[in-house]
Amino acid sequence: MQAEISSLAPVVRQTPETGHFLETYIETGVAKIVLHIADRAAVVRPDFLITSPSDGTLAPFAHVMEEQQFRTYATDRLGVCRVPDVCLIGTDGIVLQAGQVVRDSIRHIMYWHPDSVTESMVATESIVLKRTMQARCAPAKLQCMIGFTGSWRNYAHWLQESVPKLAVFAERFSAGGHVKIVLPQFEPGSFQDQTIQLLGIANESIITIQSDEVLHFQSVLLMSSTDLWSVPPYVHDVARTLVARASRMAPSVSAYGDRLFIHRQTGLRQLANFEALQDLILRRGYKILVPDAMTLVEQIAAMQGATHVVAEHGAGLTNILFCRPGTKVLEIFNQACVQPAFWSVAGVTGLKFGYLIGTHVPTAERPELDWNASYSITPEQLTAALDSMD
Repeated sequence: MQAEISSLAPVVRQTPETGHFLETYIETGVAKIVLHIADRAAVVRPDFLITSPSDGTLAPFAHVMEEQQFRTYATDRLGVCRVPDVCLIGTDGIVLQAGQVVRDSIRHIMYWHPDSVTESMVATESIVLKRTMQARCAPAKLQCMIGFTGSWRNYAHWLQESVPKLAVFAERFSAGGHVKIVLPQFEPGSFQDQTIQLLGIANESIITIQSDEVLHFQSVLLMSSTDLWSVPPYVHDVARTLVARASRMAPSVSAYGDRLFIHRQTGLRQLANFEALQDLILRRGYKILVPDAMTLVEQIAAMQGATHVVAEHGAGLTNILFCRPGTKVLEIFNQACVQPAFWSVAGVTGLKFGYLIGTHVPTAERPELDWNASYSITPEQLTAALDSMD
């Protein structure tokens, strides 16, 4: 497979298709491991509290929820390597090594964002840039670690893909200021900025890359990537670090109650009849939370106090990483996006998990069923699901 990039070379070949990219670099002698973080692990996803019938013709990943072979998964080992001759392309986080695209770095680029320099892509396969870009060489003596992935604008991807890199940097490389971390410029008060503050990463430790900038490093520290569908236990270790730090400044967990309903207010994958269900949700003792209206510390505190969490599928459900073991979680899907991401989180966090599938609701923006379509659930469905959690 090939990836076109008009500025650095007309055609750029990718790393080999088999094996994790750092594993490949280590085996071939390209990269040198400088820090071992976690061994490979086998994770068991929990048995379901409740399920809904799914249609595999509508939901391409529904079989993962149903077939016994997917009850367990294996993770890659995690480490940090020093890699020579690396270019980092903008806030898309595209990484080239010796002119070759590192395929792990083009897994989840948000190419539809206005600041993206990506014209088109096929995840882990190919990428085309919008325009010619010239590389600027970082100072030869500057020691840096790349601390983000191209999906950093999404809360779920941020917590599980970028924050582990930040946590490793904060714990192992930031002391003394000899190593810097490369990040986009985050808005003050954003969840990204709040995370950096919570981890204690100082501004002087950060090298900022602009959206249309290419930085070339003689060598750079790269951490192996994590997978949202095969979540490594280390992601939960990082969440526990955030919980410990947030506990020093958080409101009392009792302020939120022990039963939470996480409501999604963005225009994608909306529970169309939420207002009609709201009284039922409240009568059953659930407090409705909108994560976008809360600080990161408040979200962590709320989840720490929860014994029951019901949530519409979306990035806010990533907060179950902060739950105590044994918490019961119910995820609500539309008919197309049934998939195991948060079931996997439940596996590494020690949670109990079930899911409910709604019925497609056509809208002007999405008249046909797709991954981001709206849906509804009946009061009877919701009542039965909540009963299963008691």
